[in-house]
Amino acid sequence: MAADIEPGWQPEGRFEFSIGEPGQAFRQVRSSLPFFPEWPDSVSDGGTAGGLAIRAASVRGLHHRYDGRPRQDSYGAALSEDGQWFIAVVADGVGNGPKSQEAAALVSRHGPELIRELLASAPNSDSNTDSNTDSNTDTDTDTDTNPTEPSDLDWWSVFEQLAIMIVKHGQRSRSMQGTVPSAREVASEMASTATFAICHTAPSVQDGWKVTVASQGDSPVWALSAEGRWRRLAGPKPLGADGLATSKVLALPLLPVERGTHPVTTEILPPDCTLLVMSDGVGDPLDDAEDDVALTLGQAWARPPLQHQFTAQIGFGRKGFDDDRTVVGIWADGGVFANGAPEPQAAESTPREAAADVAGHSDRPEHAEHAGHTAQAGHPDHPEGATADG
Repeated sequence: MAADIEPGWQPEGRFEFSIGEPGQAFRQVRSSLPFFPEWPDSVSDGGTAGGLAIRAASVRGLHHRYDGRPRQDSYGAALSEDGQWFIAVVADGVGNGPKSQEAAALVSRHGPELIRELLASAPNSDSNTDSNTDSNTDTDTDTDTNPTEPSDLDWWSVFEQLAIMIVKHGQRSRSMQGTVPSAREVASEMASTATFAICHTAPSVQDGWKVTVASQGDSPVWALSAEGRWRRLAGPKPLGADGLATSKVLALPLLPVERGTHPVTTEILPPDCTLLVMSDGVGDPLDDAEDDVALTLGQAWARPPLQHQFTAQIGFGRKGFDDDRTVVGIWADGGVFANGAPEPQAAESTPREAAADVAGHSDRPEHAEHAGHTAQAGHPDHPEGATADG
């Protein structure tokens, strides 16, 4: 962190802020009527889930506002039937698909519910123990293999079912025109990333809280420590043939060639750590920009902000970054640790450096003014893994 950097919000309007130079587009482009009834310009939510504090918001980017196109980001959430797990998903519609907002909406609407159903249908350790006792067998159970753990769910089936939903939706919408498109054609019109975070709702002051992350695509998940250090848990940019990071992603309804290759990780986070699931509209400036973005957001999100503040912060201006913005923020305090958390300090490493350490490769080059996702080829023989060419 350079000693002479003075990060912070720069007021650009009553409810608008920028970090560094916002650019002329941020100052001049405004939302205008008519709005899209199904795709509001901005949406937000806030509340608690057990011992967790939740903030979520999605804001249309400058590019889509200027072009008069709908917001293609989306988020969703659910609580497991037993109340032990909070489920969040962020879906980023692929920019070259004219109907990708529909794919993102399907992911955010049905993804958390699919996981909720899997958690409810999985056997638990208590029932296993009772069964073992009745059969006079050893009553010791291996809780590490308890399938009620989110990491043990059949994640391939989650992404596969979402892919099938997207293809069927696309086929239904086109069948009204007298044609039934192939899966390949549907994927070229609508595609979306999907990044899930499943968090235990009873964090411990001593032991922290358990988080499982699973993803397809490049929508990142960051852990923010109380000291202001950022650490990427999911969503590194894929590499192109030249070894540089690329905006091409394997997005639903495309699926990986091999089953079981979706990255799934579980960690125990400190109780004063913030978890942030986001689209790359926020992840890219956080990842590519100088330290003022990392430090400013780190200070703002060390504790749960007010809901309207969180929405305004997500829409911050930064020259060269005009994509849709979505973040689900999760704090393991529910208000308990908020007043006692230490003030964030200057980060020892930037998000770019941290991501390189975790992912093992250099991050993407300078972000283009209107760069967006393009979909890359998936499994050629899988009906839901058709290619969406960019």
